[in-house]
This record gives sequence, structure tokens and C-alpha cells, in this order.
Amino acid sequence: MLGLGIGVHNNAYAGGWTPADLSGLVVWYRFNTGIIKAGASTLAADGEDVGRWTDKSGVGNNAVKTSDHPSYDAAKKSVFFDSTAETLDIPQLTLGTFSMYARVKFTASITSADILMQDGTTSNNFWRVQSTTGIRCKIGGAATAINYTLHSSNILEEDIFYNMGLERDGDSKMYSYLNGTANGSPVTVDVESKSFLVDSLHGGKDVMISEVVITTNSLSSAERALLDTWLTSETEE
Repeated sequence: MLGLGIGVHNNAYAGGWTPADLSGLVVWYRFNTGIIKAGASTLAADGEDVGRWTDKSGVGNNAVKTSDHPSYDAAKKSVFFDSTAETLDIPQLTLGTFSMYARVKFTASITSADILMQDGTTSNNFWRVQSTTGIRCKIGGAATAINYTLHSSNILEEDIFYNMGLERDGDSKMYSYLNGTANGSPVTVDVESKSFLVDSLHGGKDVMISEVVITTNSLSSAERALLDTWLTSETEE
């Protein structure tokens, strides 16, 4: 039974903190929870196509797909995106201030094809891995790319889970995070005129995603630390 997407957690939190305690929570695709087989209402088994990842935020922003499905990996209890065509559609998000986190594992070569989030209909709205040492995003239709170099000379490797984050605060400062630590300095992207449009959990090519959390505000340092520990504790290594 543990091979199904049924929500078996390694919750190490005294006091019971979860991402549901974050204000402005609009997406929570929880580890090994609500991962539904394509064309069915049953939980996906190992290798089966995923048609829905049920949102646990309470908002109802389920990630769904009717074709080109990712699959369920029972060993890692994650959603596996085998090619760039495999995505999950989410209801349109228009984000001013925001935080966006994903627990991600690369199973093959890490390239700019590993797009984590994007808007499939409006160009220049994406968040992706640019290389083994860098993150790139474009926000609000702006053609100019925003680039971050991973902190502490980190190099992304295959077969390791990472907590990857992107945030913008009320002062229009945008930050990239790896495992809870900022990648370099923030970049200013006007929060009033440059909304980040997102309608697709893109995954990437040969990428596993075990959990996703999105809020409509940036996080405090305490919240960020709690979320980083939560994501790490929930993953099946």
C-alpha cells in the first residue's frame, strides 16, 4: 500500500506546524497526497500517469492534465516529469508579492529545459534552472532575464533532492533560494506593474517533484526555515 499516493508523512514537527499555517497559501501539492491516476478517481500506482495532483491549500487550485501526463514514482513518492511535454495545468495565478517553493530532484542532465513553473500562454513568465550553477526567471512579460548564481559555489547534481524557492516582497525585491539560503543578492522587479503569471507546473525534463507550496506574500525568515525543514522531512530519500 505504501506504493500509492496516499499521504504517508515523516512529519517531525512538535506543535504540528504545516504549510497550511502560512498566510496567503494558494497552492499546496503535498508530498504523496492526492496524486490521482489519469482518467480515474483512484490514487496513482507506480508508473501510472498522473491526471490530478490535488491542492491541499483549501483554495482548490488542483493541478490537472488530460494528455501528456507525468507519472507517479512509488519509490520516491513523487511526480515524475519525463519530458518537457509532460506538465500539469493549474488555474491562472497572477502574483504580485509571492513565495514559491518546490522540492525537486533531477534524474538526468540538468539543463535550461528544466522549467519549474511557467505561463503557457503569456511569454516571458517562467522560473527555471539555467545550468548546474544558476537559476533564471522572467517576470511579467519582460524580455530581460533575471539570473542568480547558486550560493556558496553550489553545483546542482543528479539524484539529490533540493528545496528550490523564488520570492518577491512588497519592496519589489525578488530572491532565489536553494535549501533555505538566498542565491546572491535580490533583484528589483516592480511588484505593481510586473505580475508573475503562472498556469503550469512544468516540471522539466527527467525531473521529480515531491511537493509544491505557493503563497501570495513573501515569507519571514522564521517561516522560510520552517518550510525548508518541512520539505526536507517529508521527502522519501
